[in-house]
Amino acid sequence: MKWKVLISALLALMLALPSLAGVGFESLLYERFESISPPALPSGWSIVNPDGDAGAWEARAYGGVTWGRQCIRFKGDPGTPANDWFFTSGVQLAAGETYEVVFMTRVSSVLQPYNLAVWAGTAQNPADMTLMITDIPVSWTEYEETGADFIAPAAGTYYFGFYCTAPPNPFRLFVDDVKVLTNEDELQLGLGMVQSLYEDPPVFSPGDDTISAFVYLKNSGAAATVMNTRFAVGKWPSDTELQFMVMGPDGLERPIINMFSKSRPAGADDFYALQPDSTAGKVVNLWNWYEFDMIGDYTIWAIYRNYSDPGWLGAWTGELESDPVIITVQ
Repeated sequence: MKWKVLISALLALMLALPSLAGVGFESLLYERFESISPPALPSGWSIVNPDGDAGAWEARAYGGVTWGRQCIRFKGDPGTPANDWFFTSGVQLAAGETYEVVFMTRVSSVLQPYNLAVWAGTAQNPADMTLMITDIPVSWTEYEETGADFIAPAAGTYYFGFYCTAPPNPFRLFVDDVKVLTNEDELQLGLGMVQSLYEDPPVFSPGDDTISAFVYLKNSGAAATVMNTRFAVGKWPSDTELQFMVMGPDGLERPIINMFSKSRPAGADDFYALQPDSTAGKVVNLWNWYEFDMIGDYTIWAIYRNYSDPGWLGAWTGELESDPVIITVQ
């Protein structure tokens, strides 16, 4: 197993950093519709067309978000009101825990908004959808992310139903990037500057060609967790694990120079069972990815993402975000 070895100086840096905080969530379900062959649905998903009319949900090979192609789409019937459902596969939830459903959606024309409600229930049937999560009018033609929190009333397997309604019309409603999320409390993402070993806050000059950041995962839980430790760098949604956000002295986000690392898709040998109270990390020269050509303070934070599990290893999926650090260029 190949993974990142932490040199002693970086271990010293980790010990010098304050306790980790940041934020994160685990993904219990994430469907981008990119691995299916339309009109086939994702495994375990289903569609209900109560009226049996021409208006129905269907998986499509086009119409998805700009970083993908495929999606699920409702095509209306010109003579019958929309009254249709699609259901996700089942997700195991715990009683009393808070979860969030997030998705991207749009319509094909502002002339005909749709109403889109999301429900949760114990079976893929409209009658079993007993918990309303959100109910929104969709009137925009460019994808926007929306969603809502909910609390599971009892432990068990839940399915999520997306229910659209509208007057008779031939227009379309699109949904993509469906996620079910829960807060992650046992994994944290840390970020520090190697220069902090020598001065704090770290100071650089515009002529420096090395601004090294150290990013690391920490498992503060009681059990080992299988993590993607490839740590390829890039801009989401490329097939990478690490993304940095850099705010310049002018308060504006700095554009990324390179879109992603030149790397193959993550494979099983990129995953590592991170033991309790253990870390895995990588040093990144941020100068390779961003321009630090303005005088002043920069605010930097890191985001770790993994949504792959090659070989069905039981890998953790979700996103972690570090606390910010500040550097000075003078």
